[in-house]
Order: sequence, then C-alpha cells, then structure tokens
Amino acid sequence: MIRRVMLASFVILLAQCKSEKPASEASSTATLTNTYWRLTEMNGEPIQTPAGVREVHIILTHTDQEDRIKGFAGCNNLGGSFKLDGQKITFSAFSTKMMCPPEQMKVEDFLLNALTATDNFEIKGEKLTLLEGQTTVANFESVYLK
Repeated sequence: MIRRVMLASFVILLAQCKSEKPASEASSTATLTNTYWRLTEMNGEPIQTPAGVREVHIILTHTDQEDRIKGFAGCNNLGGSFKLDGQKITFSAFSTKMMCPPEQMKVEDFLLNALTATDNFEIKGEKLTLLEGQTTVANFESVYLK
C-alpha cells in the first residue's frame, strides 16, 4: 500500500513538472497579415525613431477581394497591394510625397526600394525578414497594440 501511495505521489509530481521551451525556441505567434510590423533594421543598421516622430511600420491585410499593404514609411503614409504564394511575396507600394528632413526621407526611400526588391519572406518568432533571394532586404518586429 505504501508503495502504491509513493508511486501515485511520484506520478503526480512528474505530471506537475512542465518542460517549457526557451523564448528563443518558442513558435511564432505573429502572422504575416493583420500584424503591425515595425521596421527594425535597414542595411544592417538598427532603426532609431526620433522623439516625436511616428515609427516606420507596415500592416498587411488579406481579404477575399484584395491583399493590401498600409503603413508609415518614415515621412509619408504608405499604401498599395501585395501578392502572396506560399513564402513568395511581391509588393506594389507607393507613398505620398511630402518633403521631410533628409534622414526621414532616407528611411522612406530605403523601405520603398526594399519592398520593390522583395521576392520572399520568413517569420521566426516575432521577427519578419523580407528577402531578395537569400539576401535580407529589411527586418521587422511585431508590435502588439494595447
């Protein structure tokens, strides 16, 4: 009887121990569409959003009628469409063209060129990488709005 109680206690103890993956190995909760993707890296350099300036971001939406991209490119609003086929993606994006400080225009020009060059993507965890072939053209991070 004591052995059975000890065995049952041991089984209960084992059931309560949970193995959790480290955050770096956790599966992605971000999806390509309907996620706010903040630009984090341009030409291998981190993006620093100046105080008082909107952050550069894209949001991709998918409906039965259309696939749209919208966002903020650094100086102007961004709009357009995209086509998705598995991991392959192409963008047709545009922005309004108000003039802004050179640093903001540099980021905007980069983003528009990166979107034009992109032909595939990958999502790992909360990170979106836009690629041209196997070359990274831009990195984004998902942001969850409160």
